[in-house]
Amino acid sequence: MAETAPSHNNKSFWNELCGSHLFSFLGLKEINKDSLAVFDKAYFKMYPYLKNYVRNEFLNAKDVLEIGLGFGSLSQHIMGSCKTYIGLDYSENPVKIVNDRAEMSGLSATAKALNGDARDLPFENEKFDTVVSIGCLHHTGDTRKTIDELYRVLKPGGHAIIMLYNKNSFRKKIVNPYKYFVAKRRKKYDNYNEYTRASYDANAKGEAAPIVDLYSKKEIKELFARFSKIKIKTENFDNYLFVWFGKEIYWPREYFLKNLAKIMGLDLYIIATK
Repeated sequence: MAETAPSHNNKSFWNELCGSHLFSFLGLKEINKDSLAVFDKAYFKMYPYLKNYVRNEFLNAKDVLEIGLGFGSLSQHIMGSCKTYIGLDYSENPVKIVNDRAEMSGLSATAKALNGDARDLPFENEKFDTVVSIGCLHHTGDTRKTIDELYRVLKPGGHAIIMLYNKNSFRKKIVNPYKYFVAKRRKKYDNYNEYTRASYDANAKGEAAPIVDLYSKKEIKELFARFSKIKIKTENFDNYLFVWFGKEIYWPREYFLKNLAKIMGLDLYIIATK
């Protein structure tokens, strides 16, 4: 369960909003209420299972903290359903877009975002009913410390809804070793670690995220050992294009979401009860 050493440029890397590629792919140019609505619809279509984890029972009449904000699609869903919402991100642009969303939605009285470090949360003990972090903690360089911190700020009986990358996914175990061999021959990446990081998160220039840590279910159970209850499920998959006797065969990721993704999916979704 060795973790990647913290990097000085982690903050600047994530100033490029996670989801920027999807925003461009959708043909969207300017960030406004209408374009965000289009983006959010596409986002939740891409992750149709997400609201099954971040569901109303964890939001209604709850004080909620979200760590890692990206383009703010999930933030929008949460702030529209909970009693109070605080979003926290290491970088400035995700904070800005979530605060803009709150203002555009008329929710700024009960929802706000601020800059902060998940490894040292700027909140008192037992402040929140629910803490949500989808695809963020494995980029901090100290996932164990972040989990200890969210445990600290959760109220007794509160819930943590977390997504971490799966060390035993189809991509990591089977696809990446082969693709790295091909990429290495083109001298695209210096080493396997860099290639792996880029395969999960890369910016518009194709540069790999500075920190990407992956976990097994066994390791996650150890990380969440202080919690009274923990449930882990596997989700998400890649699109695949095969060439068979000169014919291209495209298998969209949707084909795998209800079968292979449940066994060797990219992501591990955790619901932990304090």
